[in-house]
Amino acid sequence: MVGHKVKLQSNDGDTFDVEVDIAKQSVTIKTMLEDLGMEEEEVIPLPNVNSAILKKVIQWATHHKDDPPPPEDDENREKNTNDISTWDLDFLKVDQGTLFELILAANYLDIKGLLDVSCKSVANMIKGKTPEEIRRTFNIKNDFTPQEEEQIKKENECKNRDISLNFAQLTATNPDLIGILFVMSIKPKDSTSLFASVTDVSYFHTEDEVLFSMHTVFRIGDIKSMDGNNHLYQVI
Repeated sequence: MVGHKVKLQSNDGDTFDVEVDIAKQSVTIKTMLEDLGMEEEEVIPLPNVNSAILKKVIQWATHHKDDPPPPEDDENREKNTNDISTWDLDFLKVDQGTLFELILAANYLDIKGLLDVSCKSVANMIKGKTPEEIRRTFNIKNDFTPQEEEQIKKENECKNRDISLNFAQLTATNPDLIGILFVMSIKPKDSTSLFASVTDVSYFHTEDEVLFSMHTVFRIGDIKSMDGNNHLYQVI
């Protein structure tokens, strides 16, 4: 297959000639070529990816073309947001909009390596930040009134002390744990944005609380409730 090329077309009409082995890093494209019987000469339309992002994806795939395939079952693989190569760190020095478009493209094209490293980059952006700092980072509007915030704060004081204590005990025994993201108070009716959706997170219908997981950071199934504590969640 060396030298053989396939034509990939972005949603804005640009066509890219890409080596088949590079293009097949995308499980989506690999399936089109192998299972659906598409010929290499055919143009493969990618309706969910624009030309600028597709060019970035091809750049990443070209650099990583000789990487071993990711294991299908990585359940026991250490979850660590710091294991990003120097090249990938430089590659991901882009504006927020581009970064999130890369994540969406990697998810659509099913390129696990690119999805993982992009998600880790976003995870590092929120690591150690308070909910208010995260709001500022991602330009998330806080539409609670001061009175509503004060009431929520009072209701959550005791509960948050328990969460902090449990989390401190947990991380003391497992320093590699990515950990609890955070509980952010947002109104359920307004809880869908570019970064979070109530369909992707656990939330409480009786409270104005949503576990704000940023579904682009951790896929569904990666977050579970800790035993015996409905308000404590672990990234696994």
